[in-house]
Amino acid sequence: METSNPSSKSGVFLKWELLRVPFNGILIAVCLSFSQLTPLSWGDGGIFWSFVQWILIANLLFFACPLIERAAANAGIRHFWLTAVLFWAGLFLATFLTVLQLFLWTLRHSL
Repeated sequence: METSNPSSKSGVFLKWELLRVPFNGILIAVCLSFSQLTPLSWGDGGIFWSFVQWILIANLLFFACPLIERAAANAGIRHFWLTAVLFWAGLFLATFLTVLQLFLWTLRHSL
């Protein structure tokens, strides 16, 4: 059966969907930590929508990871570390972009 093979199409996508939970959990923790370290105003809702916007963008970018892994598998590259490298590199990029956006939002609204 195709789903039992981790390098099959459905196996790759299922594996990445299971990784989406810790990915989102870490991003939400970063956002909440950032909000505790800065004098943000939750009253106008702007920072909340900024969080939502960047978490949605990060999830759209997250979808590229199984596509990259599947393309690598089609090219004959099936290393066990590929998933970990893609996950951590993507998480680092998403975290960096989210923190940068929140930092810029804070600067714009503190002037």
